[in-house]
Amino acid sequence: MTLSNMRNRQQGGVSIEFAVTIVPFFVLLLGLIEISRFMMVSSMVDVALASATRELVVDHSREDLTAKLQLTLSEQQLPLLNGNNITVQAHYFTSLVALENDDFVASFDGQDFAEFTLLYPYKALFVAGFSDGFERLSNFKRTTLVTVERSANYAN
Repeated sequence: MTLSNMRNRQQGGVSIEFAVTIVPFFVLLLGLIEISRFMMVSSMVDVALASATRELVVDHSREDLTAKLQLTLSEQQLPLLNGNNITVQAHYFTSLVALENDDFVASFDGQDFAEFTLLYPYKALFVAGFSDGFERLSNFKRTTLVTVERSANYAN
């Protein structure tokens, strides 16, 4: 066997090794990018809810808090989030006892406590439909309890 024949055989082996290793490498790379994106969107949802509820509490408004929170979230310019896809649900409690007993009211009328639940749909970037089968992966759900502070400017 000549030296040139051995080199041609080696080149074929290198091509096969490359083909076998490149597919798992790209799958791993895309998986890492998707996990990083998932974590980033999760953090952005947390930041959006925290900043919107802070603005809500500081404002001391008597208007509908759910609509105001929804508007604040849609106006925020956060990367990777579409504020129009955010859904806000609210439960209002008159006291800590009502909160403990889960005795809530759906509309705001000057209650002391508000529990906001933010829902944001998540779509996988590289594997379409992958997260649809898993409820925890297809929707971000965050709940926060807000104390509506009273001040001299806030009328009952």
